[in-house]
Amino acid sequence: MSKPKVLLTIGLPSSVMSRLTSACAVTPVSTRAELLQSLPGHQVLLCSSFETVDKELLDTAGDSLEAVVTGSAGYNHVDTQEIKRRGLLLGN
Repeated sequence: MSKPKVLLTIGLPSSVMSRLTSACAVTPVSTRAELLQSLPGHQVLLCSSFETVDKELLDTAGDSLEAVVTGSAGYNHVDTQEIKRRGLLLGN
């Protein structure tokens, strides 16, 4: 079985990155353009509150995206109605 593909837009401590990369195929990106270009084919988006998770991003992700995980205290940067409509998981 292949590793889940995770698109990562945040920096993580090396101990966390080590565990994440041992279980998942991780693709780090740093700009919105890289995010949109790289997102198709990934199952998970792990982001911060600096990324707007909107219809454009979710359309670009396509059907492979299963979950959006935000490493933030809140999720006001996420279009929760669009997440719900698509049946995606949302974690923070």
